[in-house]
Order: sequence, then C-alpha cells, then structure tokens
Amino acid sequence: MHCRVLVVDDLAGNREILKKILVPLGFHVTVVQSGLEGVSSVLDEGRYDLLLLDLEMPGMSGFEVNQQLRTLVRREGIVVIAMSGSSDSQVRERANREGFDDFLPKPLCRSDVIEPMERHLKLRWKTSHAGENLPSRDQADGDFIEVSPDFHSRFRSALEVKNVTEL
Repeated sequence: MHCRVLVVDDLAGNREILKKILVPLGFHVTVVQSGLEGVSSVLDEGRYDLLLLDLEMPGMSGFEVNQQLRTLVRREGIVVIAMSGSSDSQVRERANREGFDDFLPKPLCRSDVIEPMERHLKLRWKTSHAGENLPSRDQADGDFIEVSPDFHSRFRSALEVKNVTEL
C-alpha cells in the first residue's frame, strides 16, 4: 500500500516542493490549489492517509477545509497537518485547538515535512541490499517505503543538518 497524500495550497511553488519531497519517497501525491478543490477531492477521490492544508488561502482557508471535512466525512484515520508561513503563535495554537494533528511552518524544509509524517503515519524506512529477500507488503505489519541503503544514509545525514540540496 502506498500512502496517499493530498496537498492543498494556493501557491504553485509550495505544491511543487511537496511533490518533489514526497513522490521520490513513494508517496502517491495529489495537489490542488484551493480549499474548495481540497474538499471536493476528498469527497470524490475517497481515502487519503494525509492532508497537508495551507491555512491561509483565498476563498476557503485551511481552517474552513478542516471544518467542512469534519462535517461531511469521517476523518478517522486521516492525518491532517496545517501549514502556514505565519510566525504568529496564535495561528499554531488555533490549529491545535481546531483539531489539526500537527503544524508545518513555511518555508517548507524536507526534514520538517518528513518528521511529523513518520510520527503520525507510523512509517518505517526499509532499505534493501542486492540479493536480500525482503518481506512482501502482505507480510509487513506497517507501511514501508523502500529506498536504497545509499539514499537512506544520505537522507538521514541531510535531515540531521537540514541540508537536502544534494539529494
């Protein structure tokens, strides 16, 4: 099973950054540019594992999207992470009060994006070595994203120093 992620952000640059971070790691990513499209995507497309919602969009804000989804669909099992470029602590506190699972500050950084996903989605990284017999997804007891040992090592090193330009 691949983790399905919906990115809702009015800025194309943020949508592209998130796709560039997540797609190479095996996530199935859908991007939309408005809150209304986000709600429609959840209603039309079905099950997502994770929603990354920009809080400050024209039209329908991320707060409103979250509220609409609570009203229209069961949100159980869907991790919803708020994103905002605001440095105002009240924005983060409001997101917490309104039931968001986590908060990502902008500008987006690869480690800031991956860390809460690992925690909330209970992801475990699996590396494979040539000739090694790895368990199938049917035998696994959680979601795995298979990456090469070299990539895993470079990824972890980059996360530690928050420098991902060489990946």
